[in-house]
Amino acid sequence: TKMNVFYRGLDNPVSISASGVQLSSLRPTISHGSLRGANGDYIVRPGPRETSSKISVYAQLDDGTRKFMGDQSFRVLNLPPPFAVVDGVTKGEGQLTLAQLTRLNEVRAELKDFLFDVEFTVTGFMVSATVSGGFAREMASSSNRITSEMKQLFRGLNPGQTVTIKQVKAIGPDGVPQDLNPILIRVR
Repeated sequence: TKMNVFYRGLDNPVSISASGVQLSSLRPTISHGSLRGANGDYIVRPGPRETSSKISVYAQLDDGTRKFMGDQSFRVLNLPPPFAVVDGVTKGEGQLTLAQLTRLNEVRAELKDFLFDVEFTVTGFMVSATVSGGFAREMASSSNRITSEMKQLFRGLNPGQTVTIKQVKAIGPDGVPQDLNPILIRVR
């Protein structure tokens, strides 16, 4: 009962039954969001702003009347934030050779160990690196792609220098923009 949760932007599967009532006779309703399905198997899409939603279940009786069978409240939550990743770097920090660094093509957003398979799209990020002379250079991408200018910047780095991918923005199926973790890469 403590895990009664619907996630925004997702098809949340729900099984509904009532003692002594055929599944085909159930008529569930939802207070906020949409509910579709039949015969005990339903999909809930919660509303965009509510923090809770209630499913009420009615039985359609043979005489044409409806009988209230019960209700259940659910919390409505945003999706948890995904984690920004690039190939070869886990948990936001790692080491790559110069060759590996220049072969990077994209920054991804991954949501690990979540109950649903959810896809997020990275919509932009910044790359920051300290170049010769101690000057910091920053470049922006307005997509998930590492630009050719960024790769050129990487080619000029030496072992021991670092690259930070920061201000990573992503959006998921719930339409809520997310700010993701930075990624620190040390050139080896």
